[in-house]
Amino acid sequence: MSPEDAGRTRRQLARWVPRAACAFAALVAAFEVANDLPTMGPTSIGLAFALIFAVALAAGGRDGIARVVAGAAGLVALAALVVDLGLDLGSAVGRLPGPLSALAYLLLAAAVLSPNRRGAKRGRPAELFAVTAFAVALYALIQNFYGSEPTGSYQRMSLGSALAVAALGLGVIFVRGRDGIVAELSGPDPGGAMARALLPLVVAVPMIIGWARLEAQRAAFVDDRTGTALMVIGTVVAFAALVIYHARTVDASQAALRESNRLLDAIIDNIPDMIFVKDAGRLAFVRMNRAGEDLVGKDRKELLGKTDRDFFSAEQADFFQSMDRRTLEGGTLVDISEEPIATPRGERWLHTRKMPIVGDDGRPTHLLGISEDITEKREAERKLRRWATLFRHAGWGVIVADAGKAVPDLMNQAWAKMHGWPLHELATKPLDTVFVPAERERLLGHLAEAARSGKNVFEARHLRKDGSTFPVLVCLTALDDGALAMHAQDVTELKRSEEALRLAKETAEATSKELEAFSYSVSHDLRAPLRAIDGFSLALVEDYGEKLDDTARDYLTRVRGAAQKMAHLIDDLLELARVARHEIAMERIDVADVGREIARELQATQPGRSVEFRTNGELYARADPRLLRVALTNLLENAWKFTAKKAVGKVELGRAEDGHFFVRDDGVGFDMTYSNKLFGAFQRLHAAAEFPGTGIGLATVQRIIHRHGGRIWAEGRLGEGATFHFTLPEDDA
Repeated sequence: MSPEDAGRTRRQLARWVPRAACAFAALVAAFEVANDLPTMGPTSIGLAFALIFAVALAAGGRDGIARVVAGAAGLVALAALVVDLGLDLGSAVGRLPGPLSALAYLLLAAAVLSPNRRGAKRGRPAELFAVTAFAVALYALIQNFYGSEPTGSYQRMSLGSALAVAALGLGVIFVRGRDGIVAELSGPDPGGAMARALLPLVVAVPMIIGWARLEAQRAAFVDDRTGTALMVIGTVVAFAALVIYHARTVDASQAALRESNRLLDAIIDNIPDMIFVKDAGRLAFVRMNRAGEDLVGKDRKELLGKTDRDFFSAEQADFFQSMDRRTLEGGTLVDISEEPIATPRGERWLHTRKMPIVGDDGRPTHLLGISEDITEKREAERKLRRWATLFRHAGWGVIVADAGKAVPDLMNQAWAKMHGWPLHELATKPLDTVFVPAERERLLGHLAEAARSGKNVFEARHLRKDGSTFPVLVCLTALDDGALAMHAQDVTELKRSEEALRLAKETAEATSKELEAFSYSVSHDLRAPLRAIDGFSLALVEDYGEKLDDTARDYLTRVRGAAQKMAHLIDDLLELARVARHEIAMERIDVADVGREIARELQATQPGRSVEFRTNGELYARADPRLLRVALTNLLENAWKFTAKKAVGKVELGRAEDGHFFVRDDGVGFDMTYSNKLFGAFQRLHAAAEFPGTGIGLATVQRIIHRHGGRIWAEGRLGEGATFHFTLPEDDA
């Protein structure tokens, strides 16, 4: 029986048993009046009706009137008891009940007059009087049942009076249905169940055994001592059997209860949310499931009997307990949507519901709490809000449409703005509102491709609200739930830029071709006069050298040198132009190997020079082989040239720790003040007479490095050498 069922049972007993008792007593009294039994005189009849009225009123809750009537009836019963005890109060008393009847009525009156307070102990006096009256009536019933004779000159209580008093006694007892004997008998606990089963047997078995003994003695089957022994043995055996039977019943009930508790514990322990129970007094933990242990990071043995203050900070414990008190005082569920808690895993966030657990008297005895760890959920919601913000304010137009639906499920502001619609209007329009009719069939093909491969990027034309069209770049993405996301960007400006770039490229290519033709023309037109100047100057020296004086020969030598220098300058300029036009073909190249080959060529041009050339292993990079060789040739020729005054020159090609390359020499160096002029065309930091050159080499190197996406810079000191640093794309191998 559940506590709720037990409560309903007690309420029904308190309501109907007193009424049934009153009705039964009224029937018995009416029967005795009708038959004018000798033990029921006018006074006792009136007393019976008075007690019936008192009990009926007490059962109905009108205690004031009930107590007045019961008090009057009690006085009559007391007078009868005094007369029966031999005290002479005069003949005015009339014919009164016998001492047992008077005692029973007096006890019933005392029970009705006792304070009717709730609580197991406060209702004890009334219950004691009523039980005693019931015992007196039971004694009278046994006398009638066994047919025993009254002691002395007193008449025994009639069967009707005994039944009436017994019924009225039960009625008074059951008026207090929420506490006392009734509460214990109707309770849901095993004790109540056992009491309900044993009490009728406890009353009936001794009476039956006693009756059997009495009948046996009357029939002379046994004497008095033997009958007493047999009655004792029978009572012991009967009660032993009852005890054993009910012990087994209790054991089975306890086993079922243990199994039920085990099942309940297993269910609670495997619930992923923390479940805990606290007592209503100290708010100490009395129950905690496994999820709670994992969350708090402590074994339940450490938790049980402790309060929040034993595990959490004072501020946090105060908050938890204030919510507990609020729940217990309000008597209703308290929902705490978010509360932080410090755990060994860091701060966690909980969604907690707390509710009171009330006892039979309606007052809270414990507090039940259920806490869901929403840390990950809260973080996911935070990220979702960020994505939602990003979606709303994205620069690209975005829509999401479920498969088979004509209207998009989601749309951001950029999509509507791009198509010239207010968002609230376009969001309700069919998807094809913005598609150019002529391209709808092609779009269906793109949709099918996106659904098949997961993604598709293409260009299309869309419609604005005013009917104009514009180019868009579209990216279709298939989502996990079968929906499609479409990202679109207005590429009108990009198309204009592409067109402008195309025109610029065509112009540049035309200009380049013209420049190339001009370069070849200049090369051809300039070289012919230079060759003529150089050739005729040589002919004059060879044919008329003896006729010329030293000054004339010197002039001719200078003319030839200038012509040759002009030829070298033309070659360098043409090389610089070719570098700018050359189409790059990237390959994996060992820079050190190219450097060693150039060093051998330089050594072959001047076998008499002593120069140490060093490289630090293999130096792989990705570069165009022809352009890289041109760049390294210029750098190493400079190093070779500017170490000419050293007895033993040193040139190193290597790679620094950060990955860039360098060419280092110990030559004449340069002043860093003028380092910004190094890579300009025709810029020289040393006199041509001292170190010959055209001033084009480093400009060519810089252009080659830039075309590879790298950069070049130089460091140097006068008299201490120079280092040229440059970067190239890293080797993937």
